[in-house]
Amino acid sequence: MREVQKGVCEGKHEDAVLVAMKELERSKGKTLRSSEWAQDEGLWRFHDHIYVPMIPDLRHRIVEQHHDSKIVGHAGQWKTLELVLRSYWWPNMSRYIRQYCKACDMCLRTKAQKQKPFSELHPLPIPEA
Repeated sequence: MREVQKGVCEGKHEDAVLVAMKELERSKGKTLRSSEWAQDEGLWRFHDHIYVPMIPDLRHRIVEQHHDSKIVGHAGQWKTLELVLRSYWWPNMSRYIRQYCKACDMCLRTKAQKQKPFSELHPLPIPEA
């Protein structure tokens, strides 16, 4: 959380969402979109979830912390999304977590096969002509 706060305060890694939120703040107009966002202690919150800006490697570390820990034990895409969504939010978060889980080496090696076992292979007949 400290790194998120530091990144938002420094403003080095401002993405489109932060720029839009600062513009909403400057306009001082109460709209439906502005009521979804709040700022406290240097953090932007979207529906009480901390917004994680595009700081290099920060989103990756957050997902890694919620997916690879010994307590969770490589829970899978949906459980990881639920765990991350308890505290954090960013655009296309479910896509990011799905790609992370699909590329997880441990999950790929230990994942159970969901298809029927293959039957015995038979050679093709030799053509006559």
